[in-house]
Amino acid sequence: MQVQFNREEEMEIDLRDLFVTVVKHWRRALVWAAVLAVLMGGFRLLRAYNSYKSQMMDEQEKLENSFEIWEYEQNEAKLEETISRTEEKRDQIAEYQRDSMLMNLDPYDYYWATATYYVTTNYQINPELGLQDVNYTDSVLAAYSRMVVDNALYDQIRSLLGMDSDDRYVSEMFRFYVNYDADMITIEAVGATEAKAKELLSVISGKMLSTSDTITREIHQHDIKAITEKNEHINYDDANSSASIKVRTTQESYTDEYLNLNQQLLENQEELIDLKKESPIVTFNASGVIKYAIVGFAGGIFLVCFWYAVVYVLGGSVKTEEELRGAYGLPILGRIYKDEKPKGRIDARIRHLEHGELAARTKEQISELMVARMSAMVADPGESIALVGTIPDETLKALCEVFKGKGARNLVCAGNPLLDAPAMEAVTSADHILIVEKLGASRRTEIQSEMELISSLSKDVLGILLV
Repeated sequence: MQVQFNREEEMEIDLRDLFVTVVKHWRRALVWAAVLAVLMGGFRLLRAYNSYKSQMMDEQEKLENSFEIWEYEQNEAKLEETISRTEEKRDQIAEYQRDSMLMNLDPYDYYWATATYYVTTNYQINPELGLQDVNYTDSVLAAYSRMVVDNALYDQIRSLLGMDSDDRYVSEMFRFYVNYDADMITIEAVGATEAKAKELLSVISGKMLSTSDTITREIHQHDIKAITEKNEHINYDDANSSASIKVRTTQESYTDEYLNLNQQLLENQEELIDLKKESPIVTFNASGVIKYAIVGFAGGIFLVCFWYAVVYVLGGSVKTEEELRGAYGLPILGRIYKDEKPKGRIDARIRHLEHGELAARTKEQISELMVARMSAMVADPGESIALVGTIPDETLKALCEVFKGKGARNLVCAGNPLLDAPAMEAVTSADHILIVEKLGASRRTEIQSEMELISSLSKDVLGILLV
């Protein structure tokens, strides 16, 4: 095959090969990145120390034991305590809004049920007696208010509502209060549905009425009877509504309180930041060290990658197989790689990315494959093949010995015909030429001169072998 020249292909850049070339030096990039990270971080730390030292020299004597420092520390402590208390109170309200059953009701769609009971001990004042009998009505009313709320009732309400809530949240779903002046007991209950509100009211009323005999036995004989019962669907915030448990009003009050606390917290935090900016106390401020270190680390990686990219682009060596194939129209018979075992997964991945499936083959296996290809390309086994190239003679001779050891016949190690007369004579007398070059080392100008010389001799070129 005769050598062809296509100069338009000489300067093309293979981005994939450029990436592989750069990433192969990842260890060096990390070393330089670490060095620059330490230098940049150390530089920022040194600046902070020098600033601190300078301020200490100017301010320490002047501010020591001064009223200004005492006042600053008092204001700082007061603000920090206020912020802590505000955060705690705000978080408590947020927790309450999240867990409270009342706060999770729809304020425009809930039900309110109420029942009123009248309690009488049939007490009467006898004008004829100077010393009147004891009136036990208030004691009976107080007994009802104590006995109606206990753990058993709360557990029953939790079971009814289908929720495992604290007693605080359960107690919000009903109200039980006593009018001692009118001797009346009022019970209210709310629910998401009418049935829930009625059932909750029934449970509480039933608990209260079940204690009547016990109170009669322990305190005094009395009668209790229902006066009124009422159910109402609340779907608006009506001031004329008879419901005393107003869900919307309660929810809005807690929301307003949360917003006010949050606003107060932001103002106090800004005030503390402004106070610290004007602090009379000299402190060692090393902020920014990590940022400088990160910038240095990224800069180190970038500089190493940029350096190898520039060398790749501006270097005069041949970089890819496609560059040789496109420039001279010769087939690439193959590439013999060094028997280098990858040091880790990253290196193994890069090697596979660079060499493909051949990365798993040994040098011996590839050499046998090359000998088989050369034998298939030469019809007459008696015809000679000259190995030429601009690579060092030692490398070319070693390759020739390997090929001969694999069964190659009539193989001549010619050398570099541009530099050696014996190499020129071997090329002239050989029947076929096999060009051996090395990517990243063989220079374009030398290969160009070599190709021109071989082309002028009208020799049959089998192709190019890369090492």
